[in-house]
Amino acid sequence: MMQYKKIYLLVQLPPPIHGAALVNQRVCDIAERTSELKNTIYRLNYAQNFKQMHAPAGAKLSYTIRLLMAVIAVF
Repeated sequence: MMQYKKIYLLVQLPPPIHGAALVNQRVCDIAERTSELKNTIYRLNYAQNFKQMHAPAGAKLSYTIRLLMAVIAVF
């Protein structure tokens, strides 16, 4: 049985498209293609489009709390 190395990626991915998000997307793609890695991706995207960027803070706070709980559950 092959033992996988676990990798947890806490990254911002496109959209919006900018340099850091593109580099993060490339790292995620490489990690997915590498058969020795078992990866889990946690997206730091609080909005999927321009309209959501101006959403009430409650929705973003809810997402932040769910993300924080998921990360805590890992450790």
